Formats: sequence, C-alpha cells, structure tokens
Amino acid sequence: MPTSLLGTVQHVSGVSVAEGVVFRAGAALLDRSGKPYAPAGGPPQFATNWIASPTLSPYHIRSGAPPTGATDVVIDAATAAAHNITVGQHIDYVINGGTKEDFVVSGIAGYGSADSLAGATISLFRLDVVQRELGLQGKFDQIQAAAAPGIAQTELRDRVAASLPGYAEAATEATVIGQQVSGIDSFFGILRTILLVFALISLFVGSYIIINTFSILIAQRTRELALLRVLGATRGQVFGMVVAEALITGIAASAVGCVAGLFLAHGLYSVVSSIGNGLPDADLVLQTSTVVIGMVLGTVITVVASILPARKASRVSPVEAIRDAADAAQPLGRRRIIAGIVVTVIGGVLVALGLFAGTSAAFQLLGLGAFLLYIGVSSLAPLTVLPISGFLGWPIARFRGTPGKLARTNAIRAPRRAASTAAALMIGVSLVVGIAVLTQSAKASTEVALRQAVKADYMVFAAGGGSGPGGISPTATAALAEDSNFSAVDDLKQGTILIKGASASVFAANPDDYQQFFTLDVASGDPNSLGQPDTIFLDQTEASNHQWRVGDILDVNFPQVGTSVRERIGCIFNPNAITTGYMISSEQYAKYFPEPQAFIILLRAAPDVSHSAGLAALNRDLVRFPTLKAYDAASFLALQSQAIDQLTAAIDVFLVMAIVIAALGIVNTLALSIIERTRELGLLRAIGLTRRQTRTMVRWEAVLIAFLGLILGIIVGIALGAAVVRALAFTGLGHIAVPFISLLWYAVGALVIGLAAAILPARRAARLNVLEAISTE
Repeated sequence: MPTSLLGTVQHVSGVSVAEGVVFRAGAALLDRSGKPYAPAGGPPQFATNWIASPTLSPYHIRSGAPPTGATDVVIDAATAAAHNITVGQHIDYVINGGTKEDFVVSGIAGYGSADSLAGATISLFRLDVVQRELGLQGKFDQIQAAAAPGIAQTELRDRVAASLPGYAEAATEATVIGQQVSGIDSFFGILRTILLVFALISLFVGSYIIINTFSILIAQRTRELALLRVLGATRGQVFGMVVAEALITGIAASAVGCVAGLFLAHGLYSVVSSIGNGLPDADLVLQTSTVVIGMVLGTVITVVASILPARKASRVSPVEAIRDAADAAQPLGRRRIIAGIVVTVIGGVLVALGLFAGTSAAFQLLGLGAFLLYIGVSSLAPLTVLPISGFLGWPIARFRGTPGKLARTNAIRAPRRAASTAAALMIGVSLVVGIAVLTQSAKASTEVALRQAVKADYMVFAAGGGSGPGGISPTATAALAEDSNFSAVDDLKQGTILIKGASASVFAANPDDYQQFFTLDVASGDPNSLGQPDTIFLDQTEASNHQWRVGDILDVNFPQVGTSVRERIGCIFNPNAITTGYMISSEQYAKYFPEPQAFIILLRAAPDVSHSAGLAALNRDLVRFPTLKAYDAASFLALQSQAIDQLTAAIDVFLVMAIVIAALGIVNTLALSIIERTRELGLLRAIGLTRRQTRTMVRWEAVLIAFLGLILGIIVGIALGAAVVRALAFTGLGHIAVPFISLLWYAVGALVIGLAAAILPARRAARLNVLEAISTE
C-alpha cells in the first residue's frame, strides 16, 4: 500500500497514533567468513523498520539505542546471544538477495517478553533504509493504529475501514492475533497428527507384546487355572479374572505413561527454548481431555489385547490339573489359517485399489489395507517359523554345536509364540523398509526427472535469507549475464495469481530462449506462443481439474497490482522438475509483478568452455552474492538426495520407538520362557550344559526370532513401499527402487537387536540353581 495512506489513517477520528510497517523475509546475516548464519531451510530472517511508538511496537530495547542512522540496525536478543553480537559491532548483511553491505549494531531488542519471534532473526532498520533495501520505496506492508481512550477496537476498525480504498482491509488486534494463532495451530495440527500416527504404531506393536505376555502367563498357570475349575470356577469367571488383571495393569501403565509424557513435554519445551527458538516463558498446559484419552486408550488396548489369552484361559479344562506341563507348541488351527488368509487377501485387495484411487482415498485405502495385511500376515506367521527359522538356524546348529542345535530347536518348537514375538518386530522393520523404498524411489525418480527436464549446465539458488520464495536479486542475473564464460543466462521468477478466487503459483520465463534451459513437455498447444499478448500456459493437472483446453479464456487476477486480465490458454504441458502450475512470459511478469522474485538462475556454458571451468567461473562471480550458491546436475542431485535422507532420518527416529518396543518384546518373551523352562534348563545343566553354553543357546534363539521378524518385515515393507510409490505416481514418482545396501544394514541391526535382547534372559538362564531348577513344578 502507498505510504500516503498513512496520513489518511492518522486523520481518522479516534486514532491516537499510527505508523507504517514494512516486514519481509530477506535480511541474511553473514558470519565473519562471509557465509549466512542461517542455512537454507533454517529459521526465517526478517527485515523490518523500528516502530517509534511504545504503544504499537512489540520491540523493547535491552541495550543500546534504536536505529537512527543509515547504517544502524537493531538485532533481536536471541540472535545476538547465539552469535555473540554486541552493541557497536560491525556486521554484514545481504538484503533481498543482493550484495554484501556493512551495518553497525545500534541496539539489541526483545520481542515482547521473549528474546525473538519463535526463533526467527529480526533485523530492525530505519524506515527509509529498509524500504530502499527491499525495493519498497513509497510503500508499506501494513499500517498499525492505536485507539484513543474510550474508543473500542471494533469501533475504530469500522471508522478506519470506511476511509480505506478497496485494496486495503482493516482488522482488530484480536482478529490478527487469531489469524496468526490459527496458522500456527494449523501447522502444529499437522505435526500433532504425524506424531499421533507414530504413537499409534507404537501402541499397535505394544499390543503384540501384551498378547504374548498374557499367553505365556496363561500357559504357565494352566495347572492353577485347572484347579480353579475343579473348585467350581466357571469359564466366565476365569475369563473375567484375566481381563480384570489386564484392566488393572492397563490403568497402572497408562497412568505411568501420562506422568512420563508430562515430564517429556517439559523436557522438550526446555530443549526447544535452549536452542534459541524464542519461546516465551509459560506454564505447560495439561488438558483434562489429554489425560482422559491417554488413560482410556492405554487401558482399552491392554484389555482388548488380553481377550484372546483370556478366552484361552477360560477353555482350560479341569483335567489339565493332573498334567505335568502345558504344551507350548500347539498346532495352528484351521480356523485361524482360513481367517488369516481372508484378512490378508482383503488387505491386499484394498492396497491394490488404493493404487488407482484419488489422492485422499488412496491413502485411506492403503492405510486400511496395510493394517489388515499386518493382522493377516501375523496370523499366518507361525506357518513360516519352521521353514525360515529352520533354514536360518542350520548354520547356527552346524557351527555352534549343542547350544546352536538347542537354540534352533527352541525357536521352532513353539511357532505361535515365536511368530507373535517376531510380528512386533516385523511391523517396525516393514515401516522402515517401506520408507526406505519410498525414499530410494524418490531419489531415482528425481534423478530421471531432472535429467529429462533441465538442459542448463548450471543452476543458481538462494542459500538462505532471500526475499519471498526466491531470494535472487535481478542484479545477480545481470552480473552473470556479463560473463563471457556463459553463452546464455536467464532466471525464472515466480509469484501468486488468483483464479476463480483461489491462489495459485505462476512462474515466468523469457519466451525467446526458455527452451534452451529446460524442457517443456507439451501435452497440447503451441510452446512458441508464450510471447503472444495475454497468453498463459498451465500444466495437465490444472487443466484436468478444471476441464480446460487450449484456447479457453481464463480470468486471472494479479493481486500485487489489483488487476484482472482475460488470459488465453496457449499450451498445456505435463509437469516436471522445473515446470509446474502456471506459466507466463517475463514481459507479463514485469507488468503485473512490480517486486520481482526470481527463484533460479539457469546458465549454459559457452562452446569453448569446459564444464569444470564454467563452474569455477560461476563460483567466482557469486563471491559478490554470498547468499547464492551454484550447482551443476551432479551437485544438485546430491543436494536433493541429502534433503530426502534428512526427511528419512527424521521419520526413522520416530519408527525407532516401535522397534525398541519390539526388542523389549523379545526380551520379555525370552525372560518369561526362561521361567517357563526352568526345570528343562536345570536338567540340561545337570547333564553337562555349561553356563556359557546356556547363554549361547539363549542368544542365538533371540537372533533367530529377530531374523524371522526381519525377513517378514522386509517382504511386507517392500510390497507396501512399492504400493505407495505407485499411488504417488502423479507427483512424479515413476521408478520403484529397492535399497539393497540398506537391507544389509537392517540385517546387521536385527543381529544386534537379537544379541542385545538376549543379554538379561541369557544371564538369568545361566545363573539358575541346578537343584532348585530340577525340583521346580
């Protein structure tokens, strides 16, 4: 908005004070080596003007003074503390993607009671300085006004609104805060959903441990339960007794989980605050609904997981009281096999349907199908114990002697127990493998897409701190164009347009030479028509969504100038790594976007310049522009792969919790089986099995269970990962790739998990008193 509007607002009756504000991303603070403090993708770096009125300003000087000179700047307290910046120090900036400039720190300020605005760097300049640096001479982003005593905010809003032109809007402080909080809450809502998904995965894995634990305990108490039946206990009473145990356990464990979660939240808040994210001092908010949901969810899952073992307990007949021991190696019933096959088939069908459904429905079908696949495969997993553990256990039995033979026998003699324990690990492994397949496929697809789309030899991007979405100054493009090492140099700019009231991204290219920098995969129309007046190109996705064809007329609104133009569709193209959304000519862009926002510079090397020489020349040219970074195809692919790897690592951190729970399940199963096999172990020790051999036996038994879960997890994970890649084909994922090297590392991880899980049970087994063990009933 023009600065002249400030006078209009100041003259509105009821306004006590009003000031204009410029607030944009685009002030990159450089360290002593000349590199940006904040990397690309890091906290935003804002440039704004100092607001003189204490009534309006959220900034409070903690040391020094406000900016009054042309080279003065005030830094937020968090940034100053993080980088040891003091009042009077000279610091370098690159503003709006331009060249390096020197400023003097005149003061250090807080943002309200916090040191900064949620971790962002805020640099405050004199108003005319920040307007000049950001190319906003004679313009404000907003005007802030305070009401005179006795004037309500809503009343002042209505008075100010009546005096404003159509492009401006008046809003109360409460409305603005509500919009900002809504945006923050929307972001945290997405984050909260992601975290809850991982939490539910962990609970799902934990339910297998609960089932296994109760099953083993029921097996150990078979004679006790049979005696209860002899004394008159009904099946219903035995069933209720086991469920009641689960209820009490669930309530106690859920209570511990809620308390632990509160301490975890406090620790996370402290960590976030300590790394300079500027969180204000506040008490943690513990909602009643959070406790209720946590308690109910934990208790219900525990009770539900105990139902199958409780049914088994209720079916113990009185005659079991005269038997020596329960049979741990019960055969898999026909009903369970049929049910497992049916559930697995249904899950597979849902996954297959998800490959061809719309975006939202696809993920719902894939999610439900994956859940049913886990249930079905887990039900059928006992059938795989003998072939898989028997095959994997052969070399152990061959080379580890008697302990190896015993470990192999123990792993396969109770297939339902081994499969249930391995199923928990299978879920965690399958998710990790599925993500690995997805990310490896993303890398392969990105490489193919870039090689097909990009014709330029080099690309230049903003490395941090730039303006808007791009951060590349027009002066940088002009400077590179003067270098004779390059035969062609141009940039692509982007902005926002409104079509049918909805915002959309548009990029601009030079119609005379864009096809020598990137490939436009034409679906229909004329790619040479970009330079024609009022012509717009769009990708096939947009055309299909709106059923548009070449020649149709669109009403396009350019909000930066408040102008609507009837644009003719000249070409429809298939989206790729460079071209997506809408496309207009650079001439139209200059007309309707007074604040240019380039997001990439594309360059072609001169015919007599080698690839390495051209890249070296480009890096020399960019010394003047510290926030810009040069890439060739190989380095840019490496950058994309690194970003994918970072995302994968973040996801794997959450999935590790499920794998840790599964590992605890192996520990739990082995520990309980050691108790169950106390007499057997005593007899083995009595006939000559040493303590060391006992530990070896238990360790290899754990390894076989872990490898069973690993193999099942790899099979299911590859299948689900491939399905997700296929479902995301519309995003450009067209190549399914399996990371075989990663699978080898997962095998090593399974070996480590098995050995680690066996430490305590193996130690307990080795320390059993032989005489006491033999006399155990």
